[in-house]
Amino acid sequence: MRYTLRERTSITKALHVPVLIKELRTGKKERKREALHTRKRTVLFNWLFQRVVQIYFDKEQREL
Repeated sequence: MRYTLRERTSITKALHVPVLIKELRTGKKERKREALHTRKRTVLFNWLFQRVVQIYFDKEQREL
């Protein structure tokens, strides 16, 4: 079974499309997960920073 060049390219494109879509989707998921991770880390860091500052100020208040 021989294909012309045009048929071959259309076939390979047809095969590639779902793969590309899947890659895009997984890429999106990965980016979402990364973003969520970064956000969690930022929130945690801010919370820790606030706690440290709070503890420090409490100590300062006690010493006065």
